[in-house]
Amino acid sequence: MVVDQSKAKVSLLPLFSVPVGVYNLSESSHKMNSNLVTDIYKEKEKNPKGVQNSNFGGWHSEAGLEEKYLSFSELKIKIEECADHYCETFGFVGGLECFDLWANVSGPCNMNFPHHHSQSALAGVYYPVESITEGKRNFNYRQGEVFLEPGNWNQKDGGSFVVYDPSYSKKIHLEPDAETPYTTSMYHMYPTSGVLVLIPTYLIHTVIPFKEDKERISISFAFHYNFDGEYGED
Repeated sequence: MVVDQSKAKVSLLPLFSVPVGVYNLSESSHKMNSNLVTDIYKEKEKNPKGVQNSNFGGWHSEAGLEEKYLSFSELKIKIEECADHYCETFGFVGGLECFDLWANVSGPCNMNFPHHHSQSALAGVYYPVESITEGKRNFNYRQGEVFLEPGNWNQKDGGSFVVYDPSYSKKIHLEPDAETPYTTSMYHMYPTSGVLVLIPTYLIHTVIPFKEDKERISISFAFHYNFDGEYGED
């Protein structure tokens, strides 16, 4: 049945959208990415134990790598430029400062438990390289736009980054008939060299267990406003 719009006025509104930004720095970021990988393994050698947060297995560096390595301070600048664009596009106040960058190195059977960063203003992840196999750096740059895909993995590979719909547990009464932003409960993306993802801090996200015999590297970070020279409480 089609609604007779001559008799009924119809308004269909996509209310309460979730703002997610995916920025592809592509191959132009290659030199920085190579330096990031080198510095991450240098830091891992200095502090092989790392810290334990959301990671199950794998290695999680201490935060604040932008204060220790030039490659991370260079990335910090690019991240903040993307955050300004994100805020301008979605109607938020800009001027966010990215801080406490940390690195993650994950191998077979490693994962990150579902978590959020709700005490920060914005959160994100950056991929300098697709993976490391027996010391070989596997870069997989893509041109143009990169998107998060529906579902939580590609039905083949482990290690995808997954974000969950904040109303996930409430989608129980309407039966989906097509895959749309209104019926999809989670989206995923695999590490892509030079790609940066910015998400609201309330979004629960995870990295599903790795299966392949290789290492995946990611860099995570958070943001605060810093108008008065002091960070807000975290």
